[in-house]
Amino acid sequence: MHCVRGVISATLCNMTLDGLERELKTRFPKSRVYMARFADDFVITGTSKEFLENEVRPVVETFLKERGLELSKEKTFITNIQEGFDFLDQHHRKYGNRKQYLTTPARKNVRAFLSKVKDIVRSHKATSQEDLIKKLNPVIRGWALFHRHIVAKQVYKWVDMQVFRTVWHWARRRHPDKGTNWTKRRYFHTMEKRDWTFRPPGSKSEPLVTASSVPIVRHVKIKQHARPFHPEWDPYLAARKFTTKIRNALKAFWPIPSVTPDGSW
Repeated sequence: MHCVRGVISATLCNMTLDGLERELKTRFPKSRVYMARFADDFVITGTSKEFLENEVRPVVETFLKERGLELSKEKTFITNIQEGFDFLDQHHRKYGNRKQYLTTPARKNVRAFLSKVKDIVRSHKATSQEDLIKKLNPVIRGWALFHRHIVAKQVYKWVDMQVFRTVWHWARRRHPDKGTNWTKRRYFHTMEKRDWTFRPPGSKSEPLVTASSVPIVRHVKIKQHARPFHPEWDPYLAARKFTTKIRNALKAFWPIPSVTPDGSW
């Protein structure tokens, strides 16, 4: 869908598309039609491809046309849930006959993230290790926090390995006449039983963060009609915020193992 882009684009798109889900439920009261939306991106699920193509899509197109909008031909498609689809940089798919629905970081998003890391390293060939770490840490930490609510632990480990290779090549290029052991002693140190920690020498130096150090915390779906600016929802939102803090605190002491699809990564 084509929509305005800017600082308040998410708010404007939400206001414009408000009512689409209600329209679908009104038009198809007995059908299993569900909608998930964020700004101008949305996903609609239905019982069959024919139902979505012949009945649901015309309703959506009419709804948007009345508001001066239209579906994006490049981004709009219909697919089976077992084939999966990307939505908001995450891949949604049901695997096999196990009826196991999993959400993982989208491969395109992972490639874009690693490409950004490599670009930062390439553009800082002559900078100090400390400055390079200060450039990389916000990028790695931000990406990992974005995916912390989904099945991402194995992807985190794979990404950490790719980042390690990138900084290792950075260190080796700086000292081509030095051996492997010298490079390791110069740029990698032991920290909390982890032998290959990329950080400057000294106990107070900031190490390179790893994506796998970010704990996986399952997201609890918020109630559909909750409104952050409506006083009657204040007790619910306050209790939800408090519960989230407790769960995050407990997570540090009793990690919950994440489930990953077989052979997906």
